[in-house]
Amino acid sequence: MLDLAIEIDTDEEDISIVNTNRGVELKAPEWPHDCEFQLVAFDLQGKCEVVWTEELTADIAEALKALDSATIFRRLKPDWYRRLKLYAAPGPPEGDAGC
Repeated sequence: MLDLAIEIDTDEEDISIVNTNRGVELKAPEWPHDCEFQLVAFDLQGKCEVVWTEELTADIAEALKALDSATIFRRLKPDWYRRLKLYAAPGPPEGDAGC
């Protein structure tokens, strides 16, 4: 699952404990201490990874390339495909307000 999270504490080993928007508390060993909110991926067992948007964008773009090369969608693309295409689009240069 993906969700936004914020650091709420650290444990005795200085590992960040985060709370997601859905109220789930997780240990996030790779939490960057110079930010407030971060996107995280986690499973039911509590494994938690920080998701870097640049990496997520690149992964989505690669998945879309694979789908395109397999010619799975010969006609209209489904809504989720169009959303993923938007998510994989390059953003404005750093420091540009964009939206």
